[in-house]
Amino acid sequence: MSLRLARLRPSFVRALALVCPAGARMTPEGFESVRRALLVKTTRDAAALTRRLFHRLPLGWLLLSSELKKMYGTAAVRQVFAQASSGMHIPPEELSALEMPVLVLWGQSDRLLPADGLDYFRTHLPRHARVELVEGFGHVPQVERPIQVARRLIRFADEAGL
Repeated sequence: MSLRLARLRPSFVRALALVCPAGARMTPEGFESVRRALLVKTTRDAAALTRRLFHRLPLGWLLLSSELKKMYGTAAVRQVFAQASSGMHIPPEELSALEMPVLVLWGQSDRLLPADGLDYFRTHLPRHARVELVEGFGHVPQVERPIQVARRLIRFADEAGL
């Protein structure tokens, strides 16, 4: 959503930081893997997804898998993925047209999104964009390592003159 806003209303976005973003073109197999991981029906499914989200799994999250099943398995989440397809992605021309400063933080330990998504962003974002593969980040570093994420975002905001 933030990429689309930046492209359609660039005057609203002075700088764009994306943390482990979805939106890269995926193979049908990659898309199906993500879709299956997110369609949580059992506590075991919730525990498996939780393991894929983190660099280092917080024990408390795994112990709460039965509760997480409710969150991961909501009707809204199921509906989004029922309507999604492997052809839904941010087109290269939308990425390359971004004029504001852009930062992408991609978790080296992201086990949810296919790794070729990183290459997609590197290939199609404009030359001024900065794409960082961050060691110790999974798919949700804002949950797992919020201070490190905040520091990187503040540094980027400072560099962008915000």
